[in-house]
Amino acid sequence: MNVEFGDVLTLSDGNEYAVAMTCDYEGKEYYYLSDINKEDVKICYLDNDEMVVIKNEDLLQKLILEFNKDNTE
Repeated sequence: MNVEFGDVLTLSDGNEYAVAMTCDYEGKEYYYLSDINKEDVKICYLDNDEMVVIKNEDLLQKLILEFNKDNTE
């Protein structure tokens, strides 16, 4: 599966998310997904054509900084 900025994906929760940002962190591509129907976001990575939602708080904080850095440069 090829995921790019602006793509709309349906996750296992049944909601549709737009790819709002992407970043590379420690050799892995991460995606900032925004629910298109309500105010909800997910940060994920792709594993065997399936989006895996990040739940580790320390990693989430690092990734948020990376997303911000990548989008201000």
